[in-house]
Amino acid sequence: MWFWNKCAIVVRDGTITHANRSLVGLLGYRSADELRKVDVATAVFESADDLRWLIERSVDTGTTELLETTWRRKDRGRVVVRLQAVTVDSDSIEIIAEDITELRAVEDKLRQAQRMEAVGRLASEVAVTCDNLLRDVTQDGQQ
Repeated sequence: MWFWNKCAIVVRDGTITHANRSLVGLLGYRSADELRKVDVATAVFESADDLRWLIERSVDTGTTELLETTWRRKDRGRVVVRLQAVTVDSDSIEIIAEDITELRAVEDKLRQAQRMEAVGRLASEVAVTCDNLLRDVTQDGQQ
C-alpha cells in the first residue's frame, strides 16, 4: 500500500523493509537500499524513543497512531514531520510521513508578528496615556 506521501514499511524492531522515493529524497539518501542500512531510530529520529513509542502504540492498539517529531537528514539538516503509523500485519507497520517544516516556520512567523502587534498596541496605549497626562499637567499649569 503506497501513497503519494513519504512512506515506509518497518518491522517491530524499527528496521525499514521498504521505503518509497519520496521518503528517501526527504532524508537525503541516494536509494532505499542506502536508507535501509542505517539505524533509523538513532540516525533519523532526533529522539529514538519516538520510533519505539510509535511502533508499540500502533501494534498494541491496532489503530492509526499520529506523532509529530523532528528528523535528521543525512546532511544533518532537520525536518519536522507528522507521522501516521498503521499496523499492516503482525510484524509490519506502515509509516506515512508528511513534511511540515515550512508549516511550522510560517506558524512561528505568525506568532512573532502577533507578539509585535501586541507590543505595538501597548506602546500606543502608553503614548495616549502619557499625552493625556501631559495635557492635564499643561492645563493645570496654565490655571
